[in-house]
Amino acid sequence: MMDRDDKAPRTPISLLDYLEQRGWKKLRDNGGDEVLGLCPLHLESIPSFYVNRRKQAFYCHGCDRAADWPGSLICSKGGRNRPKGSAHQSS
Repeated sequence: MMDRDDKAPRTPISLLDYLEQRGWKKLRDNGGDEVLGLCPLHLESIPSFYVNRRKQAFYCHGCDRAADWPGSLICSKGGRNRPKGSAHQSS
């Protein structure tokens, strides 16, 4: 058994992998940039939670929360407060 070297660089984890490791399930994934699923932040039956692979960000149309990754997973609420690279953001 190898001892873990604390000075070794850690492999970054994607936002999608992070969410999936915590039980989030994608409902639509066509292999493009965006993946759709149920929002883990509120109860819903119609998926409104978009994760953007390229931008490493999410946005929920149901609760209007967004965050980018890596960085802060503190969610902003309200369209004007969305992080610049939010998933499924109209410009």
